[in-house]
Amino acid sequence: MARNSLSTSVAVCLTLLILPVCYGIRRHHDERKQLWGVNNDPHGHPRVVIHDSSLPFLLSKLRGGGMASNDNPTLETDVVVDSNNNNNHNETNSITAVNYGSFEILDETIVYSGWRTILQRKVQMRNGKVVDFDLVGVKTGEGAVLVFAWDSRTRTATMIREYMPASHRVMYGLAAGLIEDKHGHDTEMAARHELEEECHLKGGRWFLLTNEPVAMDKYSTTKMYCYLVIDPEPEENPKPLDEEEDIEIVTGVTIPEILQWLVNGEMNLVGSWGALLAIEKLRELGDYP
Repeated sequence: MARNSLSTSVAVCLTLLILPVCYGIRRHHDERKQLWGVNNDPHGHPRVVIHDSSLPFLLSKLRGGGMASNDNPTLETDVVVDSNNNNNHNETNSITAVNYGSFEILDETIVYSGWRTILQRKVQMRNGKVVDFDLVGVKTGEGAVLVFAWDSRTRTATMIREYMPASHRVMYGLAAGLIEDKHGHDTEMAARHELEEECHLKGGRWFLLTNEPVAMDKYSTTKMYCYLVIDPEPEENPKPLDEEEDIEIVTGVTIPEILQWLVNGEMNLVGSWGALLAIEKLRELGDYP
């Protein structure tokens, strides 16, 4: 009985949290229909369910537009979206608000600083435990760029072969580099500079391939900006490579070749991710079947 009472209390609290947002949606659309309710999921857990055709507006509110007051909120709300597609105009969507608790950064200390940095971060987890993490970053702290160069006339890419010290191998990859002060905090300018330095190319049509920068991995503070450039032109007087770089330009690379390199482990994870994003964008643009 106590458990049921607790579940009911949680459901009521969630209802009070969601109700103002629903009221805003109802005013926004001038619709007089029930937009929310409380029921149980298949496991018997209470949940608040929203029924409305304006999910993008509500999702933006729940994911920070109207709920979070700062960049490190004490309450993090996740939203699960279910769609029931029945091929008519009465399609119903529902979302479930789930409280995942909070993660608080207690302290950060840079313990090593070179081209790469090691940051020790102390975090209080949502279960109350305090955990120390060793995180890898870059000296500029502004992230990195990745560029996939495509020739629409030959339907081939320009790639690089580069010595990669961590794996102690020469591997295929994309033009890439750090965002530095000389780029004026402009990610596309950084990408253009790397394309010129590493592939001896310039110009072309540029596409940013993600809506937001993407974390390199779980223990990296570096955020990646991935670009596709179509039909760049040769640069006769390219910027020089950095001292530690040993790069060979590889032209005329077909997409089947790239996919085979991925399968054979001949590209690193970040380069493989960038290549797959670019290939999907080329399909979207009709530049590749």
